[in-house]
Amino acid sequence: MKLEEMDNPEIIVNLWFVHDDLGAIYSLRGRAFVGTGTDEEKLALLERLSWIDYLIAQPFPIPQQFHTHFVTPEGEKVMEVCLGIDY
Repeated sequence: MKLEEMDNPEIIVNLWFVHDDLGAIYSLRGRAFVGTGTDEEKLALLERLSWIDYLIAQPFPIPQQFHTHFVTPEGEKVMEVCLGIDY
């Protein structure tokens, strides 16, 4: 890599949310890099790395303010996050 290619480095991050088949998100993951180039080049880098980065990305818990509380016949339940995910 040439020195001029490192002009204006910027932190770029791959982020994931891990969900089940019902759309409940139970984990957030992230991995940061220092990147240069155009936005399109940085996005292409993140895309190339994402398929394997997910396996070593730092997991983060869902913040408490996004947990959902609901009552069932068995008592109160807490679900971390529930979204109507449509793929």
